[in-house]
Amino acid sequence: MTESREADVCLWFALVLPSSFVADKYLGWTGTLAYAIVAAVIVTLRPRLSPRLSNRDASWLAVFTLAFIIVVFLVVYPIANTHVAGAGSDDDDTLNLGALALISGHSPYSRTT
Repeated sequence: MTESREADVCLWFALVLPSSFVADKYLGWTGTLAYAIVAAVIVTLRPRLSPRLSNRDASWLAVFTLAFIIVVFLVVYPIANTHVAGAGSDDDDTLNLGALALISGHSPYSRTT
């Protein structure tokens, strides 16, 4: 039982710690705290949910999760991509130009912003 708790704590840290800085940037410290609490609840409930899910339910959960991630991306990306002072940077434009250059078969350093 101790290994399971240690694994849960490690999983929680792996989920929350790397993304807490981004969560703080867009949600503030209260949103980050809420995110950490929700992640802790999900991690603690995870072992009890796994045996109850059938393959069909797990597939639907995966589809719902993917749809949720796409919706969040479509909502958050335009906010992060704004050119309002303090809300974004030119780095995203540079990365977009570099990626488009790579897709078209050119050097990513051939384009200027």
